[in-house]
Amino acid sequence: MFKLDGTIVQHTTGGAIGTVTYEGVIADGDRTVLIEAKDKNGNLGSKAWTFNKNSVKPIASAWSPAKDSKVSAPSPQASVLYNRIR
Repeated sequence: MFKLDGTIVQHTTGGAIGTVTYEGVIADGDRTVLIEAKDKNGNLGSKAWTFNKNSVKPIASAWSPAKDSKVSAPSPQASVLYNRIR
């Protein structure tokens, strides 16, 4: 059984080590996965974990040196400040 946020979802299993694959869409935000499986003797095992999916791309908000400027130093240093809106 494969649950995503408490809902059983379609998935595939296979491989010698018991690979589980989910190919559905996962919305942004905190997500919980629960997988339950039985071995050939009927013993049940489970594993649950949480993760955060955030598909918002970071936005560059400041450059040093200034964006589109020319630098003549032989070993210039550069930095970019990124903001991530959640």
